[in-house]
Amino acid sequence: MDYYNNKKFKKIYMQQNFEQRISDESKELRIRISERNEEWVQPYITNLVYELKVPKLLYAVCTDQNGKKFLLIDKCKRKGNIEIVPFDNNTILLTDLNSKDVDYSVEIEIKDNP
Repeated sequence: MDYYNNKKFKKIYMQQNFEQRISDESKELRIRISERNEEWVQPYITNLVYELKVPKLLYAVCTDQNGKKFLLIDKCKRKGNIEIVPFDNNTILLTDLNSKDVDYSVEIEIKDNP
């Protein structure tokens, strides 16, 4: 689901001067949840907000004007803010994501399409 018009994300896109939405078919996002032994692939589209249901998480990959990548993370807490994390090595591991008293870790990786 695309939460592009989500006011919290849109505000950060503008404040940080992130590039407009870009679809790059030469790359993909790989998502892994090791506690459930799940892995899947999503298209690589910047400024597109993706959603996980369990654990509850909204995230978007963004690029600044110099080409540096960032991950925007909303852990969907009541008073939570969106975190901006540098995507330095094309992999980010998010830990301590809790859902129904179970802790999850989510790995998000940018990979070249085979």
